[in-house]
Amino acid sequence: MKKKLYEFVEERVTEDNIQTIILISFAITVFIKMNNINGIKMSDMIDYSVILSIIILFLSKFISVMLSKLIRIICEDPAKLSDNYGELAEKYHLSDLITVFEKSGNTGNDFQLPVELIYVRRKEEEPYDIKLNYSQKDYELPDQIIKISEHLIKAHRESRIYNSRCFRLDKITKIDNEIHMGISRTSYYDSLLTNRAMDYRWPDGRSNRKVYEPELYVSPLEYSKMSNHIGINGIIETIDEKFIFIKRSRDQSIGKHTIGTSVGAGIKANHVLDKSDILKKDAILYSITEEINEELGISGLEIERQDIVAIYRDLVEGGKPQVLFYKKLEKEYEFKGKKPDGKRIFIKRDTVMESEFKVDGIIMNKRFYSMMPSVVASIVLIKYHLDDSIPFPLQNTNQDNLTENRE
Repeated sequence: MKKKLYEFVEERVTEDNIQTIILISFAITVFIKMNNINGIKMSDMIDYSVILSIIILFLSKFISVMLSKLIRIICEDPAKLSDNYGELAEKYHLSDLITVFEKSGNTGNDFQLPVELIYVRRKEEEPYDIKLNYSQKDYELPDQIIKISEHLIKAHRESRIYNSRCFRLDKITKIDNEIHMGISRTSYYDSLLTNRAMDYRWPDGRSNRKVYEPELYVSPLEYSKMSNHIGINGIIETIDEKFIFIKRSRDQSIGKHTIGTSVGAGIKANHVLDKSDILKKDAILYSITEEINEELGISGLEIERQDIVAIYRDLVEGGKPQVLFYKKLEKEYEFKGKKPDGKRIFIKRDTVMESEFKVDGIIMNKRFYSMMPSVVASIVLIKYHLDDSIPFPLQNTNQDNLTENRE
């Protein structure tokens, strides 16, 4: 519904149209009022009408601008990324979708998230050793997207737009505990035009998803046409056993006003490349450490191999890869520096672990917290990581079969 409203506003409800409607409505009202005043003709009030019309002109302009902006803010996210998450899970049902199992054992209430699992590990299992194979080639946008890039960037007109060098995940394999990631160069701007505008309608009525991801499974990374910059999601647990979440602000490119993980960012080139364009040692871990410092203002905290929990792909964003971490603080840290892009929320770990999961959020203490499916997936995977009683989060498969399918 929001997507259709956004498209209607984009095509037909301009600020000038709203202003015209307001002015016509006012003129009709004034005309009726004047004719109801005994003994006074319209000409007797012409000066008053002119002055009042000027005032209304300015007011109508202001109201029209604010109303158009409000509609775009409310409807922007579902216009560029489908919020029909159940439908997306059904569409990509041949992918290895993360499954949320009903606590009671009633499999009829199990459901899948539009998130494809690549790897996940239990806490007691050997930590992953991530090896990066860095190619200095640049990602190239598909020709069709280049042609309509000015149109696609409008999908983010109410979001904060910037550009930065990022890393694209081209291929991933696993040998024992070693994860080998083939990466190349891309940009955040290219991701805004591809992954983060999957369902924004093209001028001819098509979309990125309809053209590049129309199958019953998401394209393997090697064949994907999307930018696929590597993202980071992570949960930090305080020393007093509280999970840190972020209430996302309204200018975020996705997930406006929803609850996000402690850290939600991308692996940026300026964090992990030196002046010679050479990757720093343990680039993924170093990048996460830097993001924690930047987004939460926690300095002196070091992310280690055992903190990496899982790697998955967000199908809402066309298969965008995400690295998931979990870190338990061993002491109190002070939040310094700039405030995060949203409000910090601290929730008891046990409350989160016992919450009721939905495809678009979780219910804690009878209160619903709206979340993107990737955030719900992050909590599901961390729960599996920490609690041995939780079943493997895929239907009809296990970790060994999943690993075999990836190689």
